[in-house]
Amino acid sequence: MCRKLLKSLPFIPLIEVLLCNNQLTLYNEVIEKFKRFKAQFVEISVAEICSHLAFFHQKKLGFPLLSDFEPKKEIFKAYGVFRNEEGVSKRALFVINGKGIIL
Repeated sequence: MCRKLLKSLPFIPLIEVLLCNNQLTLYNEVIEKFKRFKAQFVEISVAEICSHLAFFHQKKLGFPLLSDFEPKKEIFKAYGVFRNEEGVSKRALFVINGKGIIL
């Protein structure tokens, strides 16, 4: 049986930018607190997969990184966080309950 988990879904503009890099490092430092509440933590950015892989291994992150590089930032648009003029997402954090409802 699949257990429905609380999900935390942060959107960051670019992982290569220092502020975003620091934000992900901070999330990594507190990831165990999320796990204690049986919460999934998944980050999404516009960075390409190869950038995500390098960053993931360099920082030894305890959570997955997702890329919304292609097709055309569809996840960003679905959550209403796409900044069309820059081609990146707004900085946002969504918490989704086990029923798929954004809290």
